[in-house]
Amino acid sequence: MKDSITARWKKKMAFEVEVAGHKIMIDATDKVGGENKGAQPKPFMLVALGGCTAMDVISILTKM
Repeated sequence: MKDSITARWKKKMAFEVEVAGHKIMIDATDKVGGENKGAQPKPFMLVALGGCTAMDVISILTKM
């Protein structure tokens, strides 16, 4: 598996991240210098973990 990931700094703490042709905005809250224009990175880590786990479960269940 080979994925290309690009992060472009927009301003302050905001980045536009492109993963396999899909664009995602990440930003920090105003409390730490961001403008809250996108989700913070930590929730995306949890989404990735949850999504990977769910896809593994579905893959196993469809083989039963």
